[in-house]
Amino acid sequence: MIGSIIALLIIAAITSIGHSWRSRFSLTFILLACGFYLFTSPLTGPFHGYWLPFFGAAIFNLIWAAKCEDEVGVQSSIICILIALVTIAWAGLVYSGIFQDDAYRRIIREVPVKKVSWKNELVEVKDDTKKILALSENMAKIRGERVLATDSLGASYHIGRVSAQRVGDEIVFAGALEFNGPFQWMFKKSIPGYVVINAQDELASAKDVVSQEIVYSPSAYFNKDLRRHLWLHGYSRKNISEMNFEVDDAGKGWWICTISKPIIGWSADKIEGIAMVEPTTGEITFYKKDEVPEWVDRVVPENVFKKRVSWYGCYTNGFWASLGLGDKQELFKLSSDIWLTWNKQGEAQWCVSCKNYGSTDSSLARVYLMDTRTEEITFFELNGAPINNKAAKAKAEGLVNDLKWKAENPILYAVDGQPTWIMTLTMSSTTEKGGSYSNGEVAAIACVNYQKEIRTYKTDKKSVIADYCALLQEERNNDIDQVGEFFLDPWIWF
Repeated sequence: MIGSIIALLIIAAITSIGHSWRSRFSLTFILLACGFYLFTSPLTGPFHGYWLPFFGAAIFNLIWAAKCEDEVGVQSSIICILIALVTIAWAGLVYSGIFQDDAYRRIIREVPVKKVSWKNELVEVKDDTKKILALSENMAKIRGERVLATDSLGASYHIGRVSAQRVGDEIVFAGALEFNGPFQWMFKKSIPGYVVINAQDELASAKDVVSQEIVYSPSAYFNKDLRRHLWLHGYSRKNISEMNFEVDDAGKGWWICTISKPIIGWSADKIEGIAMVEPTTGEITFYKKDEVPEWVDRVVPENVFKKRVSWYGCYTNGFWASLGLGDKQELFKLSSDIWLTWNKQGEAQWCVSCKNYGSTDSSLARVYLMDTRTEEITFFELNGAPINNKAAKAKAEGLVNDLKWKAENPILYAVDGQPTWIMTLTMSSTTEKGGSYSNGEVAAIACVNYQKEIRTYKTDKKSVIADYCALLQEERNNDIDQVGEFFLDPWIWF
């Protein structure tokens, strides 16, 4: 009601100005600037985003002047539109990699990139298959939705974003329930809790909704909207890069919001820390990056990791080298999907495989890893002609072409001393148009060697690891036999 009255007053004020273009433009700009400040995302970067209301005011007044046949107003509006477009194009060029490659290099050099051995990074799972993450984010979300159907909560809520995290000694997927829409928010006012699914058990499902009142949420409205709540409490000039629901070791859920600020134009977000929001009261506690509580797994968003590795691959030898016009040595590009895993020390890491610059195949030259709390980047190399996770998925699905199962969540582990892609094969359902999609039901677990044609699948983790190790041993025996035949064959020596 109040919003409608304000809107009517605004329209009345604008129409009362008549044909005075300057007054109408100024008032429109002020109103749009206030609207952007109050109702949209934080206006960070060059000009603090005020070019948007400037551009909007010019468009509005162009339409108004054309309707009123105000020739001067039309010309003035067109000039303002051109000024806005030229200014933004200029800023986009100035802050692009063409002129800012040194700045991007300085950013990636702030945290030294260290080379490590894959033997020190990849978790050995031959004798402990529990360490294998068997579920993907999509599978966990599907299983969480089933709980809502059985608890009759599906009419008002749905499962929001679920994220992998360590809670105690287990790695789980946790996600808060979200409102289905504005009417559900108006009548319910709060969310009853969150769901937890064990990520290491291929048969796991969410047992029940964990009870915890959640008032502040991304799906709430007005001042209860989580992002707006942060804007109104000192974060209107910051980027809220990511909002994750994480559970502490005592079983209490918190909103973990990564706070950052662009330092090169609109990009190159520098993470300043996290804002930890209590879901019921809305109390906000800010922690600098080096002060984050130990139980928090994700400070660095996936997109920040992706950009940092991309810059490292592109700008090591300057911008022009990335276009093939200079020294392309040491340049590389991302060649796979990003995955999240935990290393031998129990630290969460973003991982991605990369290939040499100019390569067009599915090879893997390096694997880059970033600590999700400290932004520390490491990498390791694999001998031979290793494949990335996309190619591994294709090889695993090739084992079950007739069944049309889908491979999900391929992660690189060590199995009996061999880097191995391990993933889940899920059953697929058919759409009305003849397509197919994963329905979240686990059909099997697959192992694909990182470079050799050794691959297999079984219905559970222990069986597939045992079968895969048997195949590895069989190949080793064949290699020994071939070496023996070489030395025992008398014709070879003459």
